[in-house]
Amino acid sequence: MQEGRRVLQLLVTNPVEISPLTKYLDEIRDIANSERDTSEPQEVPQSFDIFNTLPYELRQQIFSLLPLSSVLALRAASWSMHTTQLPEKSWKARLEYDLPWLWEVHGIDLTGSQKLEARLSKTIVELEGKSQYRSDKVDYIPGLANRRRIWMVCEDIKDMYHETLAERAKSETPQV
Repeated sequence: MQEGRRVLQLLVTNPVEISPLTKYLDEIRDIANSERDTSEPQEVPQSFDIFNTLPYELRQQIFSLLPLSSVLALRAASWSMHTTQLPEKSWKARLEYDLPWLWEVHGIDLTGSQKLEARLSKTIVELEGKSQYRSDKVDYIPGLANRRRIWMVCEDIKDMYHETLAERAKSETPQV
């Protein structure tokens, strides 16, 4: 019976006004803003970094294959990867692709010092986890899980709609 209540709570919770999400968004903004308030130069680590041996283009390709939270974690862990520029357009597109249902973070610059990126990576991973409902898990955020669920259902409907349109267009095209 308890399981049924949790599922029902998930389905009826407002997916737009999510008060627990505000705490995380404030934390992300505070992390990003504190970075801008300090202009301390970063120390270049003296340890060997295997990524330093890779060509710049290959480092960018690695970023394109990783999920967003892993990009931030890798930039936090490796000085070479940290100094590899992320193209602004592709970074924004990546953010929107990986976390479309978390539109509040799309306008926040998630790049900065390695310390900042490490903290942001942890916060993003935590939010991704809290946006997923599983019966064995109780620490999800119902409104956020509902938002993600709705978003994914809409994506599925969009895909089916486009497939149907393509099939119709194909069947209406005269055969030669």
